[in-house]
Amino acid sequence: ITNSKEIYLQHNQNVFSFEFAALDFNSPQSIKYAYKMEGFDDNWIESGERRFITYTNLSPGEYIFKVKSTNADGVWQNNSKEVKIIISSPWW
Repeated sequence: ITNSKEIYLQHNQNVFSFEFAALDFNSPQSIKYAYKMEGFDDNWIESGERRFITYTNLSPGEYIFKVKSTNADGVWQNNSKEVKIIISSPWW
């Protein structure tokens, strides 16, 4: 997400994972995460301390993956990041 704003995938590359992190060197175990794939997930999904997600068998189309975190005190930050995912349709 830091280096790319869009990721292009072929129709058969519809299984992929994201790993993410927010840095707090004093209490990294206290940070919680939430993510959402717009176009697939209806709501934010809180994943607790888990820092990865895998999506499987997404249909061709455009999606926006978003992730955000809390600070060490558990307060949600205005730090969401996003990347656009484009899965192409098969040629047939």
